[in-house]
Amino acid sequence: GHETMSPWLIAGGIGLGLLLLGGATAAAAGGPRVPARDLTRTQALDILRAAGVVKREALSAVGTISVSSKLGGVTYRYMGHNRGAEEMAPQTAVLLLRLGEWLHARYGVMIVDHKGVYPGKSPDAGNAHNRGMAVDFATFVGADGRSLDVTRDWGNKPPRADRGYRLTPADTGFEFFAALYDFLSSEVTNGGSLGGHGYLLTPDHLDPAVFGDHQDHVHAQLGPTTTTPAVKATPTVKA
Repeated sequence: GHETMSPWLIAGGIGLGLLLLGGATAAAAGGPRVPARDLTRTQALDILRAAGVVKREALSAVGTISVSSKLGGVTYRYMGHNRGAEEMAPQTAVLLLRLGEWLHARYGVMIVDHKGVYPGKSPDAGNAHNRGMAVDFATFVGADGRSLDVTRDWGNKPPRADRGYRLTPADTGFEFFAALYDFLSSEVTNGGSLGGHGYLLTPDHLDPAVFGDHQDHVHAQLGPTTTTPAVKATPTVKA
């Protein structure tokens, strides 16, 4: 039968378009909103300073800073543990700030559990996680404690033969995960269509090389996977 969506998953009277264009981060930018993927470090830091979430601004050896684990009204926890601060690239912190604003306003999400950013942990210098430029999202928790989990509510569902988006309107997470994908596509690198190729990896990603490893999380990445970190020298839009 058709499962009833939890109340916190039903969008209120605020339109998605208004959320994407509005909010504190757009105001802080002082102009057209630049996707997180296109921000320079300076632009990203300006946004984070205005939001008051920077804990350590000095860059680490791999180009990361420390920010509050509470961003945009949402607490980000690593594997269920609130560490108080998270280490990541400034652009990634802006992504989480904007995502937190959107999740909190649209769905009432209070907590997001992730499987890590892992800056500096990989021997491959071009790995996006190693540079603090990727996050693996696992679970989204509402104020009443109910949650949507990527493994339980998406990855564990039988995949389609054509490897398209496997969820149907009968699944509780159908609208939420599709909307999440659309939002992340507006901010991250090469999102493409849900179930397609690109650096936004989900349980329904088409590439067989990554399909099996992404049944329990959504991997959102800023910048390509390269052999050397790419740093933008000049902003495209003044922040």
